[in-house]
Amino acid sequence: LEEDAPETSEELVFDPFASFEDYVLKIESYISKSESKDVSDANKSDVLIYKIFKYVPKFLISAFIGLIGHIDKKRGVGRWIREADGMHSSIWVANLSSLGISSSAPHHHLYEWGTTSIFSILGPVVRSKVFDDEGKITGYKDTMKISFTIDERICDGFYFVKTLGIMGEYFLHPEKLLVIPAPEDIPHLMTKKEYKEQLKAKKKELKLKKKSKN
Repeated sequence: LEEDAPETSEELVFDPFASFEDYVLKIESYISKSESKDVSDANKSDVLIYKIFKYVPKFLISAFIGLIGHIDKKRGVGRWIREADGMHSSIWVANLSSLGISSSAPHHHLYEWGTTSIFSILGPVVRSKVFDDEGKITGYKDTMKISFTIDERICDGFYFVKTLGIMGEYFLHPEKLLVIPAPEDIPHLMTKKEYKEQLKAKKKELKLKKKSKN
């Protein structure tokens, strides 16, 4: 909590078949590493940005960013930039509970850069009243507000509400997190190639339907 302390971030990759303990150890390992003030101990993204802005002229930086952005839109960037750039991830999580800058969880803005379409902010832990069905106070518990900023281009409201419902189930029944899913329980995620092939097949099917109607 010092003004000259470095701000670090890191892209953490989670194995869907790992245990909850593995997830905790990975997060704690990152937190321990991020407490270091030495930039050489920071993550790849921070080291890369530090070197670029220190030694490379600004006009070259702008040209390079423009080129990478064009390539990213056309066919996606390589693994090297994905590993160095945290903006190429599924979700960005910022934990503001340790800063104490707000009593809530402010919403983060979105970027056009990268693939991160969800930003989640963890607010501070606060003591809240617990009420029964009749509205009477039955006690107190630690609570945390969590905000989500989602790019509506990746899903509609109905799908998002269903997703939050599933997350709520895990919050209410955290013991479910201790169950490691079986491989057959994980839905198949299409690759970019498979997605394009599916689009081509649908377009071909629509053309055939139009021809048959004519």
